[in-house]
Amino acid sequence: MAPSYDATDWSQIVELHRALEQLQPSMVVHVNRAIAEAEVRGPVAALQLLEDLESDWHFLWAARAEMNRRLGRLEESRRDLHRALSAELNESDRKLLERRLAEPTSTSR
Repeated sequence: MAPSYDATDWSQIVELHRALEQLQPSMVVHVNRAIAEAEVRGPVAALQLLEDLESDWHFLWAARAEMNRRLGRLEESRRDLHRALSAELNESDRKLLERRLAEPTSTSR
């Protein structure tokens, strides 16, 4: 447990997800690894891991949206958020994605 977000050992998290992918590969593990990779190697590396995945799983599209937002690719980010919103969602996930879509076009992190 890291005392703060900034103190998180993202490299260790990446390695743990790589090991988990070897033992039990799944979309969930792969997307989570890509999110951790973004913290270590940046959003381009994360998008490379996500680019060939096809699924209606809203977390995949929300992750892609976040990586595109970080890169300033706001049209792509909005497109990915709309794709995430087209999936079957619970109410709290829908509200979060709708808030993201309504946010000003900021690329800060």
